[in-house]
Amino acid sequence: MNLSDSNLSSLDVASPNTGFKYFTVSVYAVIIAVALVGNLLACLAFLVSPMVRRSPTNHFIFSLAIGDLLTTCLAVPFDLEQVLTNQFWSHGEALCLVWTSSYLITVPSSIWSLLAVSVDRYKSLKDPLNRFRQTPFMTRKRAGVVILTLWIYSGLFAFMPVMGWKRELHSVENNFCQFNITPEYSLLSSFINFVLPTLFMCGLYWRIYKIASGMTRNDALSQMENSSFTGEREAKKLRKRIKTTKNILVVACAFFFCWMPHTVLSIASAIMFTTCPKCLYAIPSEIYTILLMLGYSSSALNPYLYAMRNRQFRNALTGIVPALRCKFDKRHPASSRFMSSSSGNRQSSSLLRHHREPSTVLQATML
Repeated sequence: MNLSDSNLSSLDVASPNTGFKYFTVSVYAVIIAVALVGNLLACLAFLVSPMVRRSPTNHFIFSLAIGDLLTTCLAVPFDLEQVLTNQFWSHGEALCLVWTSSYLITVPSSIWSLLAVSVDRYKSLKDPLNRFRQTPFMTRKRAGVVILTLWIYSGLFAFMPVMGWKRELHSVENNFCQFNITPEYSLLSSFINFVLPTLFMCGLYWRIYKIASGMTRNDALSQMENSSFTGEREAKKLRKRIKTTKNILVVACAFFFCWMPHTVLSIASAIMFTTCPKCLYAIPSEIYTILLMLGYSSSALNPYLYAMRNRQFRNALTGIVPALRCKFDKRHPASSRFMSSSSGNRQSSSLLRHHREPSTVLQATML
C-alpha cells in the first residue's frame, strides 16, 4: 500500500528546498501533537467510564484511537526524521521493519474498524417493523471478537513482506530504509485494505440514507411520538442512533478523503514501477510527502470528529478529575484531610481579611 515510498530508494532524490522542509516539519509537528492529545483523551475516556464502554460502537472507536496512537508514535516520527535527515537512516534493520510494518498494520486496521462500525450502524437501523427496537446484532463481546480478528488479520497481512514476500533481501540499503514490498503486494493491499472496504461502506451508507429518509421511517416515527410514553422513548432512541450514524459517517468520509489521494498514488506507482519507470521517477518527491501528510492528518482528526462530539465521551472527560481525586482521597485520607484543613484555613483567612479590610468599592465610597 506504500510502494511509492520504496520507489524513492532507487532515485537520487534532491534535498527539498528549505522552505518546503520547514513547512513539512511544522505540519508533522502539529499532526503529532494534536493526534497524541486527542487520541489519548479518547482512550482515557473509554477506559475510565463504564457508560462509554457500554456501547459496542465505542469499542470500535477505541480500536480506531489505538490505531491512530500507534501511527502517531511508531510511523509519523520516523517520517519526520526522514525529512530532517534527507532520507538518511541510522537506526538499523530492526527499527526499519518496525516503522514500515507499523504503517502497514495501523492503516488497514483503521479502515476495517470503520467498516465494522458501519455494518453495526446499518443493522441497528435497517428494520423499522419492530418499533426500532435495540438490535442484539452487535454486543460488547462480539465487538471485542471482531476487533481482535481485524487486528490479527492486519498484522498477518503486514508481516507478509517480513516473512518473504519482499522485493529486496534487506530493507536498509545505503543508509536508506525502504518499504521492501513488491508491486503485486502493494496493489493487493491497496485494493483489499482500502478500495473494497471503501466501496462497501459507500453502499452501506447509501442504504442507511434510504432508511433514514424513507416514508416508512417517517410514518413510524410520527406514530411513536403521538402514541405513548414508550413510543416517545423509542423515538428518542432512534434519533440517537441516527445521530451516532451521522457521526460515524463524518469520520469515514474524513478517512476516505485523507487517504484516497495517497492510495491512488500508491496504485499508480505500483503500475508504473513495472510499465513506465521513467514516468514514476518524473513525479516530484514533494507530492509523495504532501499526500502522506494528508493521510496522517486523519489520525489527528478522528478523535475530534467523533469522540469529542459524543456526549458520553465529553461527560467522561469532565468527570476524570473528580474521579481521580476521589481515588486519591480513599488511598491517602491523611493527605486529603490536610488539604481540606488547609483549604478551610485559607477560606477563613480570606473571610477575616474581607471583614477587616474594606473592599475597593467601599474604599472609593468612603473617599
